[in-house]
Amino acid sequence: MPKRNSTVRRSEIIDALLRVMADRGWANATVNRIAAEANITPGLIHYHFQNKQEILVELVRRLEEEHESRIEHLARAGTPTERVKTMVMGYLKTSPARGDAEAVATWVTITAESIRQPEVRDAFGDAVMRWMEPMRQAIEDGLKTGEFDTGGLSPEACAAAVLACVQGYYNLGVTVREAVPKGSAVSCALRMVAGMLRISDFDSFVAE
Repeated sequence: MPKRNSTVRRSEIIDALLRVMADRGWANATVNRIAAEANITPGLIHYHFQNKQEILVELVRRLEEEHESRIEHLARAGTPTERVKTMVMGYLKTSPARGDAEAVATWVTITAESIRQPEVRDAFGDAVMRWMEPMRQAIEDGLKTGEFDTGGLSPEACAAAVLACVQGYYNLGVTVREAVPKGSAVSCALRMVAGMLRISDFDSFVAE
C-alpha cells in the first residue's frame, strides 16, 4: 500500500467515518469498521486520532468549512431578498456541504450526538453559528433597505427560524422521508420565509 502523508491519511479516515455513519449510525461506527472503509488497519486510526470522537469533531469542522465555501457566493451576490432566497434554495436543494444523501444522514446523526457529547456539541454549535451568520446579515441588510418587515423580530431570531426549518427538513428527509412530499421542501420553506419577512413581492420570491 502506498505511503500517505498525515494530512491525506487523516482526510481519508474522516471520509470513511462519514460513509460508515451514513450507513450504520454513530453507535455502530466502530474503529474496525472505519478502518475497513478506509482500507487501513485499526492501528493507523489510533496513530492519527486518539479515538473516534476526535474523528467526529474533525468531520463536523470539515462539513462546516465545505458548507461555507459552497454558500459564500450565494450570501454575497444580489439584493438582500435575492440573497435570502438563494441561500434557502441552496440549503434545501443540496445537503450540508456536500450535496449528497450521505452528508445529510451524517449531519442528522451529528445533531443527535451533539446532545450527548460536549466536544461534539461545541463543534456543532460553532458550525451552526457560522452557518447562520450570512442569513442574519442578509436579513439585517434587508431591514435597512426596507425590503423586509419582521414585525420587531431580530435578524438573529429570523435567521434561527430559517435554520430550524432547514434542519427540520433534513431530519424528516432522513428519518421519515415519506412525510415530506417530493419537491415540496423548497417551495414550503420559501413561503414560510416570505411570510416571516413580509416580503412585498411574494409571488416572485416563492417562484423557483
